[in-house]
Amino acid sequence: MDNLKLKSAVWICLLFLPLFFSGFCRAAATPLEESRACQTNLSNLVHVLDRYAADHGEHYPRSLAELIPKYLDTTTVCPAAGYNTYRYSLKNPEQTAYYIYCAGFNHPNLVGNMPAYDSDLGFLFIMEPDDKSEAGETGTSSSSGTGESQFHMGIIVLAGIILLLTWAVYRK
Repeated sequence: MDNLKLKSAVWICLLFLPLFFSGFCRAAATPLEESRACQTNLSNLVHVLDRYAADHGEHYPRSLAELIPKYLDTTTVCPAAGYNTYRYSLKNPEQTAYYIYCAGFNHPNLVGNMPAYDSDLGFLFIMEPDDKSEAGETGTSSSSGTGESQFHMGIIVLAGIILLLTWAVYRK
């Protein structure tokens, strides 16, 4: 019977292991990292729009919805907002130029509706003033410390659960 209790305790630990590591090992992205990921999404959309234009006589689509499913599998999601915030508009009736941007105030290090791309000008970024940078600091922080501390906390919690289960199995 004791062997069965021990196996049950081990299986319980193994079942909860992915739950702990999924939450504790992933570091939260900094605003700068989210802005860069958003810029990458925007860059991918620009490449898709260029492919569409190459296939349609150098004319861009009237909306991003025309890109699905041939050029895009699904709508693109802003990593900071967690949903599709990308807005697109043609700059002329001939459909030969466009403007696309991340709508809203999703990136604290950028002003609203940024990052953006103009087919005539390229990528546009307008940074928010940062009080820390004026004081001699960079104003950007690395998430590695946070990720490491979350990882260590996950290990500590998991070790505590294993100790509790072991105690419960072997107590008399």
